[in-house]
This record gives sequence, structure tokens and C-alpha cells, in this order.
Amino acid sequence: MRVSARAWRRQKVMISMVAKSGGERTGQVHAPVVSQLVGDSELQQAQQASASPHPLACLEASRAAIIVPLTATSAQEVVRQGRTVGQSGASDLVEWRLDYLESVSPREVQALVPKLQDLVGQPLLATFRTRNEGGAGASDDWLSFTGAALAGGVDAVDVEATHPQARQFLTGLPAGVTAVVSHHQFQGNGAGCLQGLEMLNRWGAEFPQVVLKLAVMVEDRLGLARVLNAVGQCPLRQAKVGPLARGIMITMGEAGQVGRVFPRLLGSGATFATLAGEQSAPGQVDAQALRDFHRATNCLGLN
Repeated sequence: MRVSARAWRRQKVMISMVAKSGGERTGQVHAPVVSQLVGDSELQQAQQASASPHPLACLEASRAAIIVPLTATSAQEVVRQGRTVGQSGASDLVEWRLDYLESVSPREVQALVPKLQDLVGQPLLATFRTRNEGGAGASDDWLSFTGAALAGGVDAVDVEATHPQARQFLTGLPAGVTAVVSHHQFQGNGAGCLQGLEMLNRWGAEFPQVVLKLAVMVEDRLGLARVLNAVGQCPLRQAKVGPLARGIMITMGEAGQVGRVFPRLLGSGATFATLAGEQSAPGQVDAQALRDFHRATNCLGLN
């Protein structure tokens, strides 16, 4: 019997977390353990049996992929958003922003993953963005929610490069699970972009299976020029893992919209866009409008 990689992860991979109140949101995780429960031979058998492509293979398409975020605060609303995104056909990959959830436990997140995957019909990236990186979540909650999504069989997870548990998490990540190592700069108008690229490339050298992502806030043409210059000096050295060679490079803010509309100018394999104006970061444009503009200009395919 053929076993899909998604089903195998859901059945055979779990995150063991010793937290207060039986795993509910508490703000403190005491003993995180990422454990693989099967041997290498069974893992290889499951991977060989899967006919599914790499979950982020869309980064290597002839045009940059469109990633649409789900920004709902409740389980009911995220289901509605997921259905809307799936029916729209405007995205290639869907990001679920776990840090926006209110009164939703990690256990509920785990149960929602397969339902959302069915609704969106596309790879699902789970992101718990902490306040240190511009999100709404507490750093202490990152592991429990990211682990819950992973245990639910999510296609990929976001790992903040600056999070104190990032290296431990990536070291214990089971084979076949995709991680996006990300960093966000909101200050400096692009002045720190080169340092950010160099830092992420070090992560890529240490963990060549990951996808690298850098997002930089730009305030004006000078900031955009700094980012373009930095990318020219030090592009994200995305290691090839299967079909993947591109990372994700984003310019945030109104002045950064040119980078969102023409992402290949930044060497990016993807851009983030919204449906119904539900932005997860400054400067995101409407996904359907972006698709229409691409059909007229090839904006997502220009290198």
C-alpha cells in the first residue's frame, strides 16, 4: 500500500512537550523533545512510496510563487479563510499564522491542520511569528504551537533564526520535514540587509535542507537600493534539496512593494500577497490583482 509523506508524518512523528496544564497555551515549555519514532529503513520506505513533490517545489517554478497568509484569530474564522483561499485559486502556497490565534490551544491546532490542508488544497506552511520578529506571539509559546502543527502533519514550519531554541529544533527535525529559517528586519531602512543575508547563509551552510527567508522593511528608494545592492553582493545561497535552489527575499512597506511585485529582482522564489486585504506584513498586495498584473507583464517571472 502506498503511504503518503503527509500521512506518515501525521502518524509517525510527534513533538513531546512537558508543559503546564496538559499542553494548553501557558507561556512556558519545560522540556521540548523532537523525536522520530521509526527507524531509518521505515522512513526511507515511506519516502520512496510517496509520489508527492517537495512541499515547497513551487519556489522553483517558472515564476515566483504567491504565498497567501491566513490571519484569523479563531478556529472558526481560520476555517472560513482557508475555504476562501482554496476556492480563489490565487495562491500557490498558504501560510497559517498561528501567532494570531486567540483562545486556541496547541491540541486544537494539531487537529485543524489536516482540515485546513484539505480546504486550501495546497502546501501549508505553519508560522508562529514572535513579537521579537514583528509578530503577535510570545517567544515561550513558539515551540508548543510549531510542534503541534508539525505533529498534525503540516507541510512546512517556520523557524526564526534568532529564536533561542532554533538550533535545537532544527537538529532534531525528522528527515522529510521542511523548515523555513526566517529573519525580519524592521529598522535601518535596509542598512542591515547584507548582515542579515550573511547570517542566514550561515544557517544554510549548517542546515542545507532548509529554505532561507529574509524580510527587510524599506522606507524609500534609498532603502530599496540598499537591499538590491546587498542581494547583488550576497544572495541567499540556497542549497539544492531535490528541486529547490531559491530562497525567499521580501521587501516590506509601501516603498518595498516593487520587490513584492517583481520578486525575482531580489532573487526570490516567492512573494506574499493577501486576499480581502488581510495583511500579515506591511506592503502586501492583493493576490488576485497580482496574478492579473503578472498575466499582463510577466512580473513574477522576470529575472
